[in-house]
Amino acid sequence: MVNEIKSDCSNDSLVEAETRTQADAARGLPAIGAQPSNTAPLNSIDNDSQILRVGVDSLYLSYSGSLFKHFDTRLIELKQLAQSSEIEEQAQAICNIQDSQFKVSPRGAARFPYILSDGMYNVRFSSKDSEKMPLAAVQLKSRGLTESGMGPAVDYLGTIIRDLGQVKETKVSRIDLCCDFTSNIPFGSSDDIAWTSRSNKRNCYTEGGKFTGYVFGQGSPMSARIYDKTRQIRKSKQFYLRDLWFIEGWDLKQTVWRLEFQIKRQVLVQLGIDSYHDISSRLDALWQYATHNWLRLVCPGIDKTKSRWPNHPFWDQIQNVDFGTDHTVPLSRQHFRREPLDKYFFVNGLAPITSYMAAKGIKTFEEAGPRFLKDAEKYHASRAVLSDEDIETYCQKRAAIKARDYSTRFPYTEVTNESDSSRDKAK
Repeated sequence: MVNEIKSDCSNDSLVEAETRTQADAARGLPAIGAQPSNTAPLNSIDNDSQILRVGVDSLYLSYSGSLFKHFDTRLIELKQLAQSSEIEEQAQAICNIQDSQFKVSPRGAARFPYILSDGMYNVRFSSKDSEKMPLAAVQLKSRGLTESGMGPAVDYLGTIIRDLGQVKETKVSRIDLCCDFTSNIPFGSSDDIAWTSRSNKRNCYTEGGKFTGYVFGQGSPMSARIYDKTRQIRKSKQFYLRDLWFIEGWDLKQTVWRLEFQIKRQVLVQLGIDSYHDISSRLDALWQYATHNWLRLVCPGIDKTKSRWPNHPFWDQIQNVDFGTDHTVPLSRQHFRREPLDKYFFVNGLAPITSYMAAKGIKTFEEAGPRFLKDAEKYHASRAVLSDEDIETYCQKRAAIKARDYSTRFPYTEVTNESDSSRDKAK
């Protein structure tokens, strides 16, 4: 992060490090179907705090199996198009599967030669000849999980993967659980509150001298973060979250904090979770383990044993949030795309017009618009002698590339993709 100062805030009086065996971990997780006791209403903590939403922020799944031969061949072709120096060919590096349009990356990742992505999924495929690697490793992104819910998002993903290869089983590689809330608790101060954690690593983050969050157990099989989500949204552009918070009573002014647990496969297996079916029925149990056994916000007491210190009243309610109810807010399918917001088009996009108005001494937009287009046509016509690109060709090529990035359909590539689909079905 720009201008971010990272410091080690580890302190024996605040962080309790414990050694955990597999048996300890298994005992710490409530049984399947166990519900949090004294569950509080979703938006009730105290007069100064309010829970706005809980959910799965990210989910990573691994599909074992093998890629169909014809699709392996097609991905090789699309990857070569993505690597081309020609814009027309780059724009054709798109793969239509079911109702989704995936951008094909020019590069792969470690032992995964093919990467496909859209606004909802990031999919890495192994080659058809790979025997030790899974067929696919997939990240289900935050926005898709938030807007459609985990179940529908995973079901739709399954139909996509099965269109492309023979699937044997689906396993969970990682899950990130989150809770968004407002609070007047001074998280950056340790005067009145303290943390106990199974990890002895705690990093404190500030930006411009202002506290922005903690990370507990960074780089470990399990970790936790508490951070200023309103500040982070300005960088990540996840503005859709503001609408969801507003529905739950956010006043548009208070800082929204996020508590997030990242739980990787090593810990999930220790807790008896292997497949997606296991995790879909145990979200509440995972949250209970994370907030009872792994991390707590406590009020320091006179007892020398920190694990006996009582919970901060705020943490009692954090422990009792309910994942058993679907708190997602269904929005339209178009939100899974990645095109910019209207502000980008109609505010940022007017920058060259206003510069043109200033340079040419034009007072009104009504006069500037047509003149700008006319001068742009003349400029590109003069360059066409060398580049063989008039303004229409120039705009179409670059619009096709942007459509590939936004996972939207564009007429420039429609014919190519329709023929690709027909060819794949024939094979």
